[in-house]
Parts: sequence; structure tokens; C-alpha cells
Amino acid sequence: MIWIAGLLAAGLLVVFLLPVLVARRQKGKTIPGNLAMRWNLGTSYTGLVYIWGRNCAHCRTMAPVVDEAISAGKPIRKIQVDEDPSGPLSLGIMSVPTTILVEKGTIRSLETGAKNRSQLEQYFQQLSLN
Repeated sequence: MIWIAGLLAAGLLVVFLLPVLVARRQKGKTIPGNLAMRWNLGTSYTGLVYIWGRNCAHCRTMAPVVDEAISAGKPIRKIQVDEDPSGPLSLGIMSVPTTILVEKGTIRSLETGAKNRSQLEQYFQQLSLN
């Protein structure tokens, strides 16, 4: 019976650590050309890519903050995972919301989880876009 508990614990560890490992692996990589074209980013895009889902409660919480930043002129591309599931999967993204910080077409950071206004501002400060 102990081996079942150990196996379950190992499975949970993989589920929770996998997004972190994927994010670290993507840092410093260029967004693939076909994905950049599909997401209308261009090779020199600098800004945020916000990946969200229609049925995601955290995404609905974050939506007004993202929309407000877009209205203020911040460079944010919204990608709905329901309409383009293969795009995020090609980057190893398995949960939403996910925020990707991109500088000149290169991924600087990739983080899952809802972000508030000040966290989004910190992203733009990193890019000197405040």
C-alpha cells in the first residue's frame, strides 16, 4: 500500500512541477516563425502574450486588468486557447492563464497563473515599456 501512496505523490509532483520546468526550458528561445505568424507577432515583437481560456475562472478574473492595459496602449496579444489549442501546446503550455514576456521575438519569461495590475506593470518595466 505504501508504494501506491508513493506513486500518487510522485504523480502529483510531476503535475505541479511540469509547468515550472516547461517555463524554464522556453526562456531564451525564439517564438517559432509559424506560431509568430499565426499570433500576428512578427519577429521583432516586444510585449506580452496572454493565453487564456473561455471556461477559466482565473482568466475571467484577469480579463479586466488585461483589457485595461490594452486600452492604455500596452502591447498585449490575447490568444484564446479554445480557438488555438495547438499553439500553446507547441510551447509546452498546459494551463491557463499563461503570460509570456517577449522581447524582440525571444521569450524572456513564461508564467502560469492570474496576474494583477501591478504584476503586469512589472512586466512592462522589465521591457522598459512603462
